Order: sequence, then C-alpha cells, then structure tokens
Amino acid sequence: QLACPLAVTQFHLIFLLIFMENSLLESVTHEISEHHLAGVVCTDVNGLCLAAKGSIPPKVSSYVNSIAQRSLSLGSGVPTVTIETDKKIISISKESNTTVGVFHKNE
Repeated sequence: QLACPLAVTQFHLIFLLIFMENSLLESVTHEISEHHLAGVVCTDVNGLCLAAKGSIPPKVSSYVNSIAQRSLSLGSGVPTVTIETDKKIISISKESNTTVGVFHKNE
C-alpha cells in the first residue's frame, strides 16, 4: 500500500520538474527574441545547466556559475559581473539557487 502513494508522489515530482523546465525554456526563448540576445544560460547551485538557448553552448554553465560564486566574496549583496570581449558582453548574476548568464552581441 505504500508503493501507490510513493508512485503518485514521484509522478507529481517528475511532472513538476518537466513543467518547470518547459516554463524556464519558454522564458529564456522569449528573452532572447525580445532583446536580440546571443544567448542565455541558467544553472543550478552546482553549475549544472538548467537551460541554454541561443548560440551559447550548455557547457559554459559551470563557468558562469563559478564566476557568480566567486563574485559573492567581493562584498555584501548580490553582484552582477559583466565581462566584455570584442564579440560578446556577458552579464552574470546569481539569485537564490539559480545563476543566469546573459550573452549580448557586442556590435
């Protein structure tokens, strides 16, 4: 009798995770098209990629998370780190359990 409630709980958890992922991907896709971004990467607290859209490979998620983590040691509050290259401007910010890297085209 314990197996049934556990199975239902696992089903709801999986459904919730899929819903959250689809919602996150929809939000990221909307932001890319709305603001003409090169890409967006979202990570969890461990640097695992939750979403990556645009011309940015998902493998950069761990670097984005690492930069955000290191920036927390600079002082109080939640800093936003901006890195500018000749091709892209990258803005990285950490909020609660999620880190977001926004890649702008440097024109």
